Amino acid sequence: MRAWLWGAAAAVSIKKVAKHAPSAPPPSAPKVGIDAPETPGGLAVPTGETPDGDPNADGHGTEPAPPAPPAPPAPPAPPAPPAKKFVPIYEVTQVPRAKHRVEPEIPEAFRRAQREALVVIEVEIDVHGKVTGARVLRHADYGLDDAALAAAKQTEFEPALMGTTPVAVRYQIPYRFQVRG
Repeated sequence: MRAWLWGAAAAVSIKKVAKHAPSAPPPSAPKVGIDAPETPGGLAVPTGETPDGDPNADGHGTEPAPPAPPAPPAPPAPPAPPAKKFVPIYEVTQVPRAKHRVEPEIPEAFRRAQREALVVIEVEIDVHGKVTGARVLRHADYGLDDAALAAAKQTEFEPALMGTTPVAVRYQIPYRFQVRG
């Protein structure tokens, strides 16, 4: 049914509203607020949830669990090995002496050339008289460097002394090669 009013240029319309069958009740909302006191002394105990979630999460309840401790820092890198310390040869009271000297093998090419040559090897001798390192300071041809280096590394020494204390030193050994025909 419709009614029209012609007066103030307004139209009103009336509609019939249909009734619907009752729907299921809405789901129950989580309980919000404080329950009756349940602790001795009449203290209120927060229970349920806040609109934001757990009551302990927003600071209104009991203290939250402390955060997990941070991961321990990575262990520091191991320190670099200490540099070898050698006493300068001019400070020792006794230079190292060869206990068992190894003579270098003379290469066949050098024998055929019938020449003379000098190779100087610097050895590092520890406090026990052992050669811990060696290098060629003065070079020669015909494979003499390798022969002198191998001989120097195999030589056994009495250690250098500073007073009565054995010390590590760098020591130069000259190897003179001569071939006479």
